[in-house]
Amino acid sequence: MCCSVSGKSPKDEHDSKRLFQKNLRSSDNIKQRNTRNHLREICQRHGRKSQELITECDFICKQISSIVNVVNVYPAWNENDTTKIVFVVTHTGTNVEDDIKSKFKDHEEIDVITKAIDCFDSYCKDYQGHLREDDVKRLEACIDKYVERLAKKHRFLTLIEGCASKMNDDNDNNEPRLGLYVPAKGYIPIDEDPFDESYDGIRVDVREAVYERFRKYAKDVHTHVKMGCQIERKRKTGTLGLFVQHPFYGLCGVTCAHVLLDDEEKKAYNNKKFLDPEDPENFVHQPSPPHDIGVIRKVIVKEDARYPIGVEIAVIQIKKRGPNSGQFPAPRQPQPHGNGLEFNSGKICGKPNENDECFKFGCITDYTTGIVIKSIANARIEHDEHGTSIMRGQIKIQSSCSKPFAKHGDSGGPVFVHDSNGEVACIGLINAGCTRRGEAFVTPINIILQELETPNLIPFHPKNASLLRELTILKRDHSVMKEKIDRLLSAVCSGRQDSTLKRKKRKKIDFCPLSALEGKTLR
Repeated sequence: MCCSVSGKSPKDEHDSKRLFQKNLRSSDNIKQRNTRNHLREICQRHGRKSQELITECDFICKQISSIVNVVNVYPAWNENDTTKIVFVVTHTGTNVEDDIKSKFKDHEEIDVITKAIDCFDSYCKDYQGHLREDDVKRLEACIDKYVERLAKKHRFLTLIEGCASKMNDDNDNNEPRLGLYVPAKGYIPIDEDPFDESYDGIRVDVREAVYERFRKYAKDVHTHVKMGCQIERKRKTGTLGLFVQHPFYGLCGVTCAHVLLDDEEKKAYNNKKFLDPEDPENFVHQPSPPHDIGVIRKVIVKEDARYPIGVEIAVIQIKKRGPNSGQFPAPRQPQPHGNGLEFNSGKICGKPNENDECFKFGCITDYTTGIVIKSIANARIEHDEHGTSIMRGQIKIQSSCSKPFAKHGDSGGPVFVHDSNGEVACIGLINAGCTRRGEAFVTPINIILQELETPNLIPFHPKNASLLRELTILKRDHSVMKEKIDRLLSAVCSGRQDSTLKRKKRKKIDFCPLSALEGKTLR
């Protein structure tokens, strides 16, 4: 998309640096600064990676970032025209292109490409071809070797994945490729160089997608918390995942760490031996304050290239409104198979098969269905002001319904398959994904339980559910009885105090009257 604007670039730039600094002082000079030709001139004169060009582009990026629904924006170049600057804008919602045009309507032209990241496209799927075992091993070794280097050099790279490229009509004759996913194919950030054409002899296949964490708001209050309902802490929200019986903290809920903590907190809380259960900062609410359900007791984060399977989870000690069944929240829209579905067995499936059908519950998209698809040695990358995080070895899911498998707010949601006996078995928790492609990444359940030092999930068999309900009733009756006893004790104590006061008064009257001493001899 091109935003057309009017006005002229400075004709006379005897001292470009002085003019450059002058233009920085006020946004009133945007007419001089936000021009296609002006950016090209700076690029030609000072270079694509120069601080002059970066600072000019930063100013424009801030103007675009202020528009509602813009998620990210960065200046980029294309190998076909190395001095033309294009702004890549990722966004949610609609009308962003019109808003950008309106923002720059009185000024000269800038080149903008917009990419909606929350628009599901059911046709946006990769070729799932077969690869020989030796090619799979080559891809795994290649990703293992280069993931950290690529993550550091390319800050908008969001996924590295081994994939197959079709060479002819024979499905068994496919070429291994290194899939590198970026927001806009062909547009390279101005301070970066292109990807190599190949790594260790494996050709690169640049693909267009943004994989990101899912996090947002929902508003249902549950008398007994359920898998799939919304939780919140300090304005950060997501989905409550699974329930475990922790060896130290008892009944606990598990979700993704990024649902409840920002990146700085994740590093501070990671594997911390003691998190104060009385500190309100650690309280977790469902769905929002003041409806607290418990407190964060443990955070485990392994987002590093060293770990073949990444994990980032938060453990919530449930103190109020504990679960009493394996039920999920009711979907906001009736589903043919999602109504009344339960997860009672506590069964897990650590390594689902390719093409296995699956489903999940999240607090935003509710019940959705998908298919486990092949993903060779994937590594999802995320950059922020605190550094780079790399999540490897996640399970990849492709939506099989008319909407994305997950969206913002669904992080932490549990994902399930049906085992060979037809029973529901958990494969993990939603961690991230790409809304446009309808794909999601799931942290495997076996690594989650391993990190928690817990052998299994809490089963909700009918007998267990009945016992939990009876226990809830007993607790309620105990509370009522305790309240009655406290009132009786209070009344008794009050009565005793009244009696004591009366006796003391009588003693003073009976034994201390002055008239009683008249005419008596004291011995």
